[in-house]
Amino acid sequence: MGDLPIETDNVRSPEIYWMLQKWAQYPYRYAGRTERGIDCSGLVCEIQRSIYGRPYRGGSSDIFPQLKQISRKELLEGDMVFFKIRRNRISHVGLYLGSNKFLHATTKAGVIISDLDEPYYRKRYFGAGRDPQPPRYTPVYLPNPGPKRSGLIP
Repeated sequence: MGDLPIETDNVRSPEIYWMLQKWAQYPYRYAGRTERGIDCSGLVCEIQRSIYGRPYRGGSSDIFPQLKQISRKELLEGDMVFFKIRRNRISHVGLYLGSNKFLHATTKAGVIISDLDEPYYRKRYFGAGRDPQPPRYTPVYLPNPGPKRSGLIP
């Protein structure tokens, strides 16, 4: 997978990167949430459920109204970013990672990290949201990540 463009000193939830490694091996599948395939909202919902204990359901347009809307300059790791890809409605969601990067599932490349300033996403960016409630629990499923390193996450 190579180095991810995220500074580890800024990572608040290393669990997100373990989830990235898990889901990156599975193909895109519309409305998917299993190893058979996953889509953008399935990916975000699975990460929110597994890491933060937040049981979101539905697609990106269903999730957006459940969140406190925030500006792009307020984005923190774990916030959700939304796009109007199809027609004039919210149709894509990703999980913000920091450093202007977000994690999402695409039809062509599967689970990837992209930059909010890529022309395609900049043009289609709609907004961002944050769950107003604190996480319901602390993740316990992770393997021991070993000693903290500086630099990029491999």
